[in-house]
Amino acid sequence: MIVRPARDGQGAEHGQMGQAGGAGRRLAAPALAAAALAAVALMTGLAAGSPASVATQPESRLVTVSCPGSTACFAVGARAGHKQRDQIIALGWNGVRWSPQAPVNVNHTQPNDLNSIACVSPAECFAVGSVGSFNFADHRRLIEMWNGTAWSVLAFGNPKGTLNTFLSSVSCGGPSLCFAVGDQNDNTDLTPGVLLEKWNGTGWAVQPALPEPAGAAGIGIQAVSCVSPSDCTAVGDAALSNFTRQTTLAEHWDGHSWSIEPMPALGASDQPLLTAVSCAGTACMATGIVFTPAGEAPLAERFDGTTWSVVPLAQPAGTNLFAVNGVECTLPANCFAVGTAVFSVRKTLIEHWDGTRWAVTPSPSTTGEDSTLLGVSCAAAGSCMAVGSSFTTVTSLTLALRLSGGHWTITPTPSPG
Repeated sequence: MIVRPARDGQGAEHGQMGQAGGAGRRLAAPALAAAALAAVALMTGLAAGSPASVATQPESRLVTVSCPGSTACFAVGARAGHKQRDQIIALGWNGVRWSPQAPVNVNHTQPNDLNSIACVSPAECFAVGSVGSFNFADHRRLIEMWNGTAWSVLAFGNPKGTLNTFLSSVSCGGPSLCFAVGDQNDNTDLTPGVLLEKWNGTGWAVQPALPEPAGAAGIGIQAVSCVSPSDCTAVGDAALSNFTRQTTLAEHWDGHSWSIEPMPALGASDQPLLTAVSCAGTACMATGIVFTPAGEAPLAERFDGTTWSVVPLAQPAGTNLFAVNGVECTLPANCFAVGTAVFSVRKTLIEHWDGTRWAVTPSPSTTGEDSTLLGVSCAAAGSCMAVGSSFTTVTSLTLALRLSGGHWTITPTPSPG
């Protein structure tokens, strides 16, 4: 089976973990696939939502963030709108505080979601997602742009020859090269295909189909990360044995074409999926989830410039229930993965890669509430922002953590409602 992004427009609001975010300058974090979300929700008992720290309006969350500079970050997420259907929210960080922005909600009676954001500069950001119904019919991809002053819609609707489209991740290798990835289906979601779009500096255009591994019944691409116009990596999964098995998938863009990169073999009965990726130099780190006969577990795989290999994540002390949702690398030996760990309440989880191993690093959570992180972006090795939500059974608020001076601290965020 190939698992697909959640599209019910409510994601983190009721019983699910929400859409994964975390797109930095190189990273474009994806929405977690529906099956992965359900499995992680079972594993961690996540209730959902996304709260924060300043306002008291209910049902707000941040899913992804991009920081083109230490004094400039942009985050997008959602709030509960008409009949609890998602409406987009956007926040901007000026180095001192977060302030609300005014993104475009194309349809106020249907779910509007932005799943990933990538900023080339403080005056040029792209955010991608979808607008549509609560089932697989009548869904349309959405691309919005920030020009330093306002948000505007660059693309909306289904490209020619497609019926339903969803975008889960975007990344830019410069002002004239960005890729957005997602999928398309035929109203049933039984014959899905990859949707790949490219920005050339003036407009977005649908790209030819990506290559598929020999013997694959189909592929899914969940995330993309670009280091330069001639160096991008996309990750996801490939279905094998007539959709009864799946394996991780990575493809590389060399400036002219995409090619498949060999991936490590996991257990014969494992069903792995990569949902986020970030590259720095010639190295990449991808995170996701693996479904095994014994249950579900977080997954990390690293590309060292030559080969991909599994690199075990650190288990938080006191629990074996945890998940990672977003990843960001500033150097091959400096990556951060963010997510949640389950104790009596859910707490934020941040792990650091030093080039040799993953280790849990201290991170604050909101007192007495469940907290989760969905995305992370770094302007420099020691300057990062992670976003997500803190929530109870009845409400959720936006949440942001900032890395500065070697410590993560909660940075107050408005929660538009």
